[in-house]
Amino acid sequence: MGSDASGAIWTFGPDQWVTTIFAVIALSAGVMAFTPGMLQLTGGQILMISIPFGLSIGAAVIAAVWVAQRFLEQQDVEMSSYPPTAELTAAALIVAGFSAGLRIATPLVPALIQGSDSALWDALAQFAERWPGVIIPFACTISLGLLCIYLGARSSSNVRLALLGAVANGLAFMAAAVVVACLLPDAVLMKFYKDLEYARLLILLNSGLIGVAIGFMVLWQFKRPERARRDDAEHAAERARAGLPRLGAVEPPEGLDPVASPRPGMVGPSYGGYSYESVKELEGRYVCLRPGFTSADVISAYIMDLRWEDAASCLTFEEKDREDAGHIQRGRVYLPDGRPFMNLVTVGGGGIRLITVSVRPTRNPAAA
Repeated sequence: MGSDASGAIWTFGPDQWVTTIFAVIALSAGVMAFTPGMLQLTGGQILMISIPFGLSIGAAVIAAVWVAQRFLEQQDVEMSSYPPTAELTAAALIVAGFSAGLRIATPLVPALIQGSDSALWDALAQFAERWPGVIIPFACTISLGLLCIYLGARSSSNVRLALLGAVANGLAFMAAAVVVACLLPDAVLMKFYKDLEYARLLILLNSGLIGVAIGFMVLWQFKRPERARRDDAEHAAERARAGLPRLGAVEPPEGLDPVASPRPGMVGPSYGGYSYESVKELEGRYVCLRPGFTSADVISAYIMDLRWEDAASCLTFEEKDREDAGHIQRGRVYLPDGRPFMNLVTVGGGGIRLITVSVRPTRNPAAA
């Protein structure tokens, strides 16, 4: 449709959509096979009619749910008293075009496989006789779209709304069937019905029955995710008014070198959540001894200061008196809660250096 679907199709769900298609195919096939007053058709003839019809209704369901969900999502942001008439009409026209293509392709493909020279003209001639059939999927798109919009937003029970949707959609199908029955020529009706006098009445009743079944299935499945979506939107709005983060939201992690701290004298959770009072005994000057990187026989010795920095509101470290002064490090201290080690982290220039001290000092070290 040229717009962002925002996941609207999946609100109804692919499983429900496929189930609806199969249900429509089975129902329409059963209607043609067992309705009194209809001519006896072969299984192949029934499938050639019921499968394109089921796929057309499936396309109508997708389009209707897509438009309805998109409209309801916009309603959460900007209220509007007008239904999405333009989008529903465009969606219905697309569905009608899809239905027309199916009606042409269904007889065309087998004829082409058999090598018929007049396959295309025969398929077009058949469609010219039966084109009013695309009115049903067109009406189904608009009917289901409006029902999902106005019933899906109501707080009534699923059963009640599904029954209302069934009745309303059945009436919409019957209204469309009146137009179809009037437009279909008698020559076409005589290919399916024994008595021409009751043929149009049977079309009306059968269409209403199928419309009732489709309306119930779609409204039953649409209401549950739509209610959950609206509840989530209401809860999110309440939490936003209360200044709380949205449920399920992933809060951005604190950086290795954050600017702000939760409050003076306390570090953030990513530092270990320690306070100045709990680490002030660690402040002091330490002698750091480590093997040289180029030779294990060389021991590098230098001073390391641990200090609480008020500006950063965390414990910091700084190396001093190193022979290789160009590699002096300074950074911040991370203390995992309940663990006997500490991490000295330097961040800068896109690089990170980590020193892990396996044992924390247990007493205040003597100043150098």
